[in-house]
Amino acid sequence: MSAQWQLGVNFRLGQRVTHIDFDAFTSSTEAGVTQKGHIIVVADGLWSNSKSLVSGPRDVPKATGDLAYRVMLRLDQIEDSELREWVSNPKLRIWIGLGAQPLGIPSEAGTCTAW
Repeated sequence: MSAQWQLGVNFRLGQRVTHIDFDAFTSSTEAGVTQKGHIIVVADGLWSNSKSLVSGPRDVPKATGDLAYRVMLRLDQIEDSELREWVSNPKLRIWIGLGAQPLGIPSEAGTCTAW
């Protein structure tokens, strides 16, 4: 995350956002801390509390029966030479098949891939 500091970006992880003021670009947390910025990013998942602050309480997730799994592979932890070569050559990889759609996304300048 060193690039974030060079750009003046400050991530506040582990904060529970309870209010967002879209006119003032501020967010308030459960701990009573108010933060101001140029952009507010909340990433608290499918059952997001923050999502309801944006779109209202009626926009609730609906069960589809589909499952999603995520795996991160770091290049320095891969022992298999063929897989290591594959991961070190960053490309977006998509397979579409009956009942499954794996997606491989390179990250961290080719040192990691997300599945």
